[in-house]
Amino acid sequence: MKTKIDSAGRIGIPKKIRLLLHWEAGTHLDISINADTGEMILRKTEKSCICCGTKKNLFHLKDEVYLCSSCAEEKQK
Repeated sequence: MKTKIDSAGRIGIPKKIRLLLHWEAGTHLDISINADTGEMILRKTEKSCICCGTKKNLFHLKDEVYLCSSCAEEKQK
């Protein structure tokens, strides 16, 4: 599948791909690049603790920022 960059620098992700990956409007994505090959990789952002990276027992702080219960306890000491 091909797409192009518009004048604002945006890339349209074809509907077929969005449906397959369950990506809806507002889905947060992580972007990584390989400058040597010219490849860009998009991954759905996974919720994880801002301090330790765990994905369990998370508290939502704001936007896409999360803190796990263990780190929250440490911060209160």
